[in-house]
Amino acid sequence: MKRIVSKLLLAPLAALVALSIGAANPADVATAQTPEVFLSTPVSGVVVDRGKQVTFTIDVNNKGKDGKFVDLVLTKAPDGWDPILKDRGFVARQVWVGGERLESVDLQLKVPADAKAQDYEVTLRGTGPGIDSTLKLAVGVKDQPTQGTTFAAQYPTLRGKAGSKFGFKADLRNDSEEERTYGLSFKAPEGWEVSFKPSYEDKQVSSITLKSGSSQGLDVEVVPPARVEAGEYPITVTAASQADRASAELKVVVTGTFEMFMSTRTEVFNTQATAGQESPFYVTVTNIGSAALQNVSLSSSKPEGWTVTFKPDKIDQLDPGAQQEVAMMIKPSAKAIAGDYMLNVSASHPQASLDRDVRVTVETPTMWGWVGSGILVVVIGGLLGLFMKLGRR
Repeated sequence: MKRIVSKLLLAPLAALVALSIGAANPADVATAQTPEVFLSTPVSGVVVDRGKQVTFTIDVNNKGKDGKFVDLVLTKAPDGWDPILKDRGFVARQVWVGGERLESVDLQLKVPADAKAQDYEVTLRGTGPGIDSTLKLAVGVKDQPTQGTTFAAQYPTLRGKAGSKFGFKADLRNDSEEERTYGLSFKAPEGWEVSFKPSYEDKQVSSITLKSGSSQGLDVEVVPPARVEAGEYPITVTAASQADRASAELKVVVTGTFEMFMSTRTEVFNTQATAGQESPFYVTVTNIGSAALQNVSLSSSKPEGWTVTFKPDKIDQLDPGAQQEVAMMIKPSAKAIAGDYMLNVSASHPQASLDRDVRVTVETPTMWGWVGSGILVVVIGGLLGLFMKLGRR
């Protein structure tokens, strides 16, 4: 009888011991049960530069068969980081998740430019009827920023004459941790043209996309205006993305061209002059080059016995596009007979010169015309008298 009683007492005691053991480990029981609705993310910790935007993809998982509304609340975030949940362009605060489905939203954070270099924690909570899920995220801010974009020219200074094209070779490199699209622009003096072409290609481009860690060679063609003056001209080319920008400083040194042009008031190089008398003929010298001309001298080649002088006989300064009229005083020889004569006028400079032929129609003086007429009358009268005398005989 005592043995039977003992067995009856031991059975409930064993059950009580087993129950107490299970109650002593509630965590093990809880972990064995996966919640129907919970938050997750593929990447829960990142390291970024100051001033950058961080985007986490937040997955709202529903393992149950019934759809659920899930409220999303940021319970912890650093001050000044402007956290925001977005989905399809809208600010999100509640998500409907169908049975056995998954919905995703983006959590965007803007790291301040003056943020300290340390780790920060962001906590997101999803709640609803029978739902309570917390997701912790970590953002580390770098002490030294990641190198971003570099834009550099192989030969940043080129020299040449006006009217030439200047071709620079540059390299654009993306050393950031993401693919970036760059818009290409320039700043140049008015009237200058700048274009971009990928190296070894013939098409002009205004933007270019580079993957992380890649680079692209660019041909930068610079065309100055046709009449640009000699001098140094700075040009800035820029590659800008949404995240950053980089610029390359270029310089074009125009050495200038030396060229002159000569014209007259009547647009023809013909004039008239009287033998033994000085007559003016006006020529205009124009600087059609891109460099200034100093000490332009004037001279002429002429028939023997003639004199030609210039007023002024030297042009001290002739800037690009400027002109100077010069009086060319022509005096034919006093013994010159009537007719056309050729002489040459020259404007010369160490870097440029030109000459033109001038046709001069010479007339005899009026007095000598009358004298000639009188002699002719006397000769004719003498001949008539001689014929009449011979006729009487």
